[in-house]
Amino acid sequence: MTIKQLGGVFGRNPTFNDVTIEGQLTFDGDIDVNSDLKVDGDLEVTGTSKLTGDVAVGLASASTALHVFSSSSLDHITIDGDAGDNRNLGFRTADSQRWNLYANGTAESGGNAGSDLSIARYTDAGGFLGAALGISRSTADITTYGNVVMQNGKGIDFSATAGTGTSELLDDYEEGTWIPAYTGASGSASYNVQSGTYTKVGREVTVIGELQASRNTLTGNITISGLPFASSGNGGGMLVTFAILFDSDMPNLRGYATSTSLSLRKQATNASGSTSVTASDLSIAAINHNYLYFSATYFTT
Repeated sequence: MTIKQLGGVFGRNPTFNDVTIEGQLTFDGDIDVNSDLKVDGDLEVTGTSKLTGDVAVGLASASTALHVFSSSSLDHITIDGDAGDNRNLGFRTADSQRWNLYANGTAESGGNAGSDLSIARYTDAGGFLGAALGISRSTADITTYGNVVMQNGKGIDFSATAGTGTSELLDDYEEGTWIPAYTGASGSASYNVQSGTYTKVGREVTVIGELQASRNTLTGNITISGLPFASSGNGGGMLVTFAILFDSDMPNLRGYATSTSLSLRKQATNASGSTSVTASDLSIAAINHNYLYFSATYFTT
């Protein structure tokens, strides 16, 4: 080994100003470097190495605290460990743990199992808070331990699969409640029950509703208003699942979605057409409230 140095003090604890080492240099204790250290061969440190400047690996200078460059297709940085051990890359704030990215110590039992990739999160005090994400090495399955929050207009893109549709992006899912109401040309109904729920998947909306009502002061053709999303066109179908105590017998009571409501229609099975449900078809308060349970599915924009 040859040591070239410019200035410094030799002795029990030598100091060097600028050192160039040609060959292999091994330290069995600590090394403090306050200026440049250039090693043309191997550098092996079994103690603690403290560097007050930036570290450049494979470069003449560093633009960050640790700057690594290699033209090789192999790993630029390798974190190795024994079987069953976690191999960790930690992120800290004021030396307090915040995140840990690691290959976990799950046993490698064959078939590419084990050593799965994990991300863990930590409290303000640096204590373990819980797992955030896991990726299986054998299957590439991703397990999240929190919600996946999509930015507006983004979603799950299925365009990798063959299809002829105009969009393969699933960008919305929503559940909620809505308030259905009988609406006529004028007046209003009275209600014992007036409730509904909905589920929206992409552009498709499914609503479920329950009405117990009398016509009260309603007049004219009857629709059910209050849809949670406007329909993009006529044609979304309405299915009546239960209906009693109406003023008229309507064995084929049906409906379809218009822009903001469900248009109610009645017809016989041998009829050539259908007619609108009118206020006179609803029950009156002196007789009873009618019961109407229904669902409908339609598309919105």
